Amino acid sequence: MSMKTPSTIISNCKKLAIKLAQLGVQPLLHLERNRYFPLQFGAALIPKFDLRHLFYLETSDIFQPVLSTGARHFGEIREAQKNQPKIFYSPNYITFFLYSFLVHNFSTPTMFPRSSIVSGPRLVVPLQSIRHARRRPEYPRYRAELAPLSHPKKDHSGFFRRHMKAWLGPQNIRGDYHRNKYYYPPQDHKPNYIVPDGNPVDLGAGQASYERLDGKRDPSLHPFPHNTHTKTGLIVSDSLKEKIYLEATQDQTLAQELAHKYGLKLSRVEAIVRLQAIERSWREKVCSIFFFNFLEIFQGDLFPRFFVWL
Repeated sequence: MSMKTPSTIISNCKKLAIKLAQLGVQPLLHLERNRYFPLQFGAALIPKFDLRHLFYLETSDIFQPVLSTGARHFGEIREAQKNQPKIFYSPNYITFFLYSFLVHNFSTPTMFPRSSIVSGPRLVVPLQSIRHARRRPEYPRYRAELAPLSHPKKDHSGFFRRHMKAWLGPQNIRGDYHRNKYYYPPQDHKPNYIVPDGNPVDLGAGQASYERLDGKRDPSLHPFPHNTHTKTGLIVSDSLKEKIYLEATQDQTLAQELAHKYGLKLSRVEAIVRLQAIERSWREKVCSIFFFNFLEIFQGDLFPRFFVWL
């Protein structure tokens, strides 16, 4: 196979990057046999292409970038690697470049775990993670009160633990923070808002608002009669349940048609039919049991037997 010149490689890389950005493709980089490295190839990163960051190992079997169009192509890749393990070329896959800007900004320490490392050759250029943002604890903006250390050398409580101890206060024998100002419920029907400065929030005198109840609204059909915002389903009467059951069993009407006809949900119509069938089966069973028990008592020693002479 003929080797490509650096100018051809760079031009192909730029064209491919623009195509990938236009199509919104997320490529998968085939790395070290059966390991895939996902990256987001965005259009905003195209102007940041630096030619010094590009690396292309065309004749190596360590790093073979392929554009995956589906999981079914992985088998074709493996078959091609068996026949030609070092280099993989196919018109169905487009080779593309990866520059270190994407690696250092989107890689994490968990991308390449130690347990997933397989035996074989490694990359010459190590991929390391660089964190640009450092996590720092969020300290309060107000002046916090800290509890004193119980022992100058043995107590290693930090800032947040000492701040929490000072805010909670001492504990009694039951473990309750009885000195805390938020421990006891308010007695004046006013909420105790937790604020840093300790001053309670004054909401002012409120005005009671009354809403007129709808005269057409039947309070007996709602769980909360005085709450007009409560929306519940209507109660289905026993006669309507029996009618739905007869239409579903005798007339063989579909549940979808019954739901549209009576304005009920499909699941509710199916539940009505099922429960009616169970209730009717129980009625038949109870009636039969009662009849046979009564017959045994009637034919027992408590009652005389009657003989009918014809």
